[in-house]
Amino acid sequence: YQETTNTWWLTNAGPSTAHGVTVSGTIPAGLALLRLSATSGLTGVEGADVRWEIPSLEAGTAVALEIAVRTEALGIWVSDFAATATEGDPDPADNVASVTVEARGLGDVALSMQAVPDGAAAGGELVFAIQVNNLGAEIAHNLEVANWLPAGFQHVSSIVSTGSVVSPDQPLRWQIAEIGIGEAATWELRARTGAEGYHTNMATVTLDEIDQDPANNSASAVVEVTPAADLAVGAADETNHFWGQLRTYPVLVTNAGPSEALDVQVTLQIGEGVHLEAATSSLGVWTLEGAVANWTLDRLAAGAVETLELQLAGDTIGSWTNRAEISGSLRDLVATNNVIEWVSQVVPIADLGVDAQGQAIARIGVPFVWEITITNRGPSDADGVVISQSLDAALSVAESTPSQGSVGIDGGQLRWEAGSVAAGGAASLQLTLQASAAGIIQQVTGVQGAEADPELGDNTKLWSIDVRPDADLALGVVATPSALLLGAEGGLTVSVTNLGPADATEIRVDCQFDAGLTRYVVEPGDGLWVDGEAGRGAWHLSSLAAGEDRSFLVRLAGVQEGAAANSFGVVAWEIDPEVGNNAAETVVSI
Repeated sequence: YQETTNTWWLTNAGPSTAHGVTVSGTIPAGLALLRLSATSGLTGVEGADVRWEIPSLEAGTAVALEIAVRTEALGIWVSDFAATATEGDPDPADNVASVTVEARGLGDVALSMQAVPDGAAAGGELVFAIQVNNLGAEIAHNLEVANWLPAGFQHVSSIVSTGSVVSPDQPLRWQIAEIGIGEAATWELRARTGAEGYHTNMATVTLDEIDQDPANNSASAVVEVTPAADLAVGAADETNHFWGQLRTYPVLVTNAGPSEALDVQVTLQIGEGVHLEAATSSLGVWTLEGAVANWTLDRLAAGAVETLELQLAGDTIGSWTNRAEISGSLRDLVATNNVIEWVSQVVPIADLGVDAQGQAIARIGVPFVWEITITNRGPSDADGVVISQSLDAALSVAESTPSQGSVGIDGGQLRWEAGSVAAGGAASLQLTLQASAAGIIQQVTGVQGAEADPELGDNTKLWSIDVRPDADLALGVVATPSALLLGAEGGLTVSVTNLGPADATEIRVDCQFDAGLTRYVVEPGDGLWVDGEAGRGAWHLSSLAAGEDRSFLVRLAGVQEGAAANSFGVVAWEIDPEVGNNAAETVVSI
C-alpha cells in the first residue's frame, strides 16, 4: 500500500509538428490510480484506462505525464502505454513504453552471530552460531543467509533448525522458506580453523519482503587462532621379548600440525620385568632414571616423524606393561593419541637344533643305521620336545632306540616325543633302517619344543641315503707266460665276472704294474683304457650284465731282472656284497 509516481515522457523528434497526439494505457489490477498531472494537453480516466491528448507537439519538444499510483496487491505489475498522431511516424518502434512496479511486503529480519569459542587453536574446530529473527509484522519469505568463512578456514558441518544449506563452497548459503512473526531460525556452522591470527567470519541475510531496517541484515564474528599441534606417540606391534635377550623396540612420535610443536617431551615407563639396556634417538636426547626414560625433542616440525629405538631385555618371565606419553607446550588438537601402552611378553626361549648322521650308501634289503641328535643351546630348558619325520615309501624302520622319550610310527610318520632337554644338553635316537628300492632317498627331520625358538634355521635337517643294488664282481688275472727273459715280450689277461644278482655299471679296474715291466700296448676289448703315471692305468667298462664277463689284454716286456709283482682291483657303482674277490695279483719272473 505504498504510493509511487511514474513519469512518462513524450518527445517529437521531428521533423514536422505532430498533431492530434494521443497517449493511452491501462493501469494494472494490482495498482490504484491516485492522480494524473500533465505538462501539456488534457488527461482522462475511464476505469483502469488512462488517456492523454495533446493537440500539437512541435518538432524537437517534449511533454511529461506523471501518474501517481498506490500498490494494492503483492506482485509485479506492468503498465503499457502507446502514443499516436495524425502524421505518419517513420520510427513506430519507440511509440510504446512500459513501466514495472514490484509490490513487496514489508519485513524486518535481524541477523546475529557468535563464535563458540571465540578463540581456537590452528587446525582446531569452532562453531559459528548464526540466528535469524523475524522482527516484522508479517511472515518473512524466501530468506537466504550467505556466509563467508575466513581464508584458510574449512567447512566441517552444518546443522540448521529449518531450511537447508545448499552450497558447500564460498559463500555457504542457507535457504529458508519462511520465518513466522516473532520466530527465529538457527544455523550451527562448524568450521576448522586456518592460520594463526585474527579472522572475521561474515554473513548477510536477504528476503522477499522489503526490510524496513537493513542495518541489521549482516553480522560478523572475530576469532583468534592460536598455534596448535597434534602430537601422537606410537609403538611397534611386536610385544614378545625372549628371556635373557635384547630386542629393538621403536617408539614413534609424530606431529600432524598445523604448527611446529615446542618443548616436546616423551616419558617412558618401562615394565617391571624388563629393563632398558640402551636407546638411540633420531632427534633430541634421552636420559634414564630408574625405570623411567625421558626423551626430550625440544621442537618437532609439523609433519615430522621421529624415532627412539629402545633396546629392551626381558628379565623376568611374564607380562609387563610399558607406557609412553608425549606432551608439548602448545595446545594439542587430539589428546587421545598422546599416550600408548604396550605389553612386553617375556617368554622362555630354547634354541633347539637337529642333526642326522649315518650310512650314506646302503644296500637294498640290508639294514643300516642313522642317528638323529637333538641339541638345546638354551638359554632355557626345552619342554615338550618332539621330532617329526615323514618316511619315504621305500624306507622302513627295523628298530628305534631313543636315549629318552618314546618313538611311534603311524602311516609313514615317525614321531619321537623326547620330553625335556636341558639347556646345553642333547638327546639321540638310533634308527635301524631298511630300503626296498634303489635310488636317492631324501629325508627331512624337524624338531620343535614348547618354548619359543630364537633361531629356526637349525630346526630341520635334510639327509640323503644312496640305495644301490648288489653286484658281486670277481677279478682274475693270468700271465702268459709267467716267466720272461730280459727283453722278451709277454701278456697279462685281466678278466671281470659279474656274479650278480644285479647288472653292474660304471665298472673300473685299477692297475698297478711293476717297474720291471714296461707295457707297450693295451687291447681293451669292450672297455676303455686310460693311462696313468708311475706304472698305473685304469680300464673302464660302462656295464656288465649279471652272469657275464669281460677281459682286456696288456702286452708287456721285461726290462729288469727279478720278480715283477702286479696288482689289480675292481669297483662299480653298485654295492659289492663280497669284496674278497675284488682284487688280484700276479708275479712275473724276469
